Amino acid sequence: TNGEQIVSLEGAELISMMNGYEIPIQEEEGGVDMCKALDDWSRRERSEGRAEGRKEGVDEVFEAMKAMGASKDFMDAIQEYIHSPSPKMTF
Repeated sequence: TNGEQIVSLEGAELISMMNGYEIPIQEEEGGVDMCKALDDWSRRERSEGRAEGRKEGVDEVFEAMKAMGASKDFMDAIQEYIHSPSPKMTF
């Protein structure tokens, strides 16, 4: 790593606090690699965003199914299929 991306632990905590982000800070020899910390934070945020988007999409699909008159049994089967580790659905 080059010296431009390494900051002190206190500096990293200050950057995290000022930005309002919970940046995962890991102190290494010589300080904190902020590029790695921000990359780790970015990956976590993207993962959480994708999960939230999937949930919203599923919720919208279920609302549409309900509006179209889908039975509770059918919606339960779909829900089970979505959460199954190896989905196999028969109707």
